[in-house]
Amino acid sequence: MAKTAARRSQSIWSLTFVSLLVINFFFSMGQQMLNNVLPLYAYSLDVPATMIGVTLSAFPIAALGIRPFAGPAFDSFPKKRLLQICYAGSVTALFLYTIADSVPFLFAVRLLHGVSVGCISPLAMSFVGDILPRHKMSSGMSVYTMAQAVAQAIGPAVGIWLSGVIGFHLTFLVSAVSMAIAGVMTFGIKEPPLDHERPPYRISLSRIIAKQALPSATILFLLGMVFQATVSFTAIYGGLRGVGQIGLYFTTYAIVMVVCRPLFGHLSDKIGITKVLVPSICFYGVAMLLMHQASTLGGFILTAAVAALGYGVLYSLVQGIPFATVPAKFHGAASNTNYIGLDLGMLVGPTLTGAIVDALIAAGQPEVEAYSNMWLFLLIPIAAGLVFYLASRPTLRRYAEETARINAADEAAFRASHGDALEEGSGDAAPLRTAPAQSPASTGAAGPRQRTAQPSAPDQAPDSPGAYTVDSHPAEKEPPR
Repeated sequence: MAKTAARRSQSIWSLTFVSLLVINFFFSMGQQMLNNVLPLYAYSLDVPATMIGVTLSAFPIAALGIRPFAGPAFDSFPKKRLLQICYAGSVTALFLYTIADSVPFLFAVRLLHGVSVGCISPLAMSFVGDILPRHKMSSGMSVYTMAQAVAQAIGPAVGIWLSGVIGFHLTFLVSAVSMAIAGVMTFGIKEPPLDHERPPYRISLSRIIAKQALPSATILFLLGMVFQATVSFTAIYGGLRGVGQIGLYFTTYAIVMVVCRPLFGHLSDKIGITKVLVPSICFYGVAMLLMHQASTLGGFILTAAVAALGYGVLYSLVQGIPFATVPAKFHGAASNTNYIGLDLGMLVGPTLTGAIVDALIAAGQPEVEAYSNMWLFLLIPIAAGLVFYLASRPTLRRYAEETARINAADEAAFRASHGDALEEGSGDAAPLRTAPAQSPASTGAAGPRQRTAQPSAPDQAPDSPGAYTVDSHPAEKEPPR
């Protein structure tokens, strides 16, 4: 059984992973169709723009508000059951949109929807982090998030087209059906066998926020702020530049991201994350410079392609970092921490950049020039994200070494009390920490790491080739400190 699990760990393509990939696509399609139609529906209710903004903001506020309670639950209860409950809530919310005919009703539905989706995203990401083999985490995360990219490319256009053909309410119903398909499919997935005891449910800061995930959450906060500002203001900026068909910017971004994300994820597994992540952050900075100068459709399309090589690549890489730096029993808290950073960035980004534009206009700049200069200000959080990541690498390496020791000790304790339950558990995915098989001659060590009851040396450090996250292999070159 152990040898079978080890063989399976060489590939990301387990049945559970494929199921989660398809689930992610239908989930994202439901979301993308809704997100672009809902503002139009709220506008059709003949309410002030301020109320439209307040109604739409109920979603991220609810998503953030549930995280202190949801984070500990992700690690204390079976993820499959939690996913099913959350999908039930999300599908219910989408069906309620079909009968929401007032702002208070719509606001209440947005709260329910925000709570449900606020749990689904980090919970599913944690599930994926649990089943992927450690040495292919970048590839796996890149492929998994590619489903979201495909939905992002086609979902908005489908949603807007449907709303014009069959109306808002039936479009919401189609979104609900897509979400329901994802929810039903969760009944067919299998959780990987546990190799640790689940911690009891307890609301505390350490169970809500994993300190080892704070570096990645901070990077997502800084760069997510830029991304959401781009989503919010690109269409307005293109209109001020007199560029038609600005929607091609988002289409180009999605297409390039779909093509490049899995390729660069695989490359990161081969050469180390830093050699991919640092250039991608730099590409994102270049995209802001190009956006500052863009005045034609061709300029915006070029900017979109470069931005996809930036944020489109780095997002999945950063999302995977905590699964190497946080003990397996707290992967739920790790994913929760990442999404807290991302949610905060997406809340702050449009507000801050909008204030910058208003300040530049108040200072006497023409509106189009104010929007053009706004992109230069966004270089600041991008540069901060790059510097922060480089400064955090020693800390990430130390966290990865500590995590490997903790995981090995937890597994040994679990085996001591449960015997062979780990190998006999359900699920078709190999445990996270199984390393790729290598010969003793090729590694210079005693051979491939085996899953035994004794604590073993740390896995590869962050950023070393063949590992997920920084330039050496502590288990082979020097004893851990």
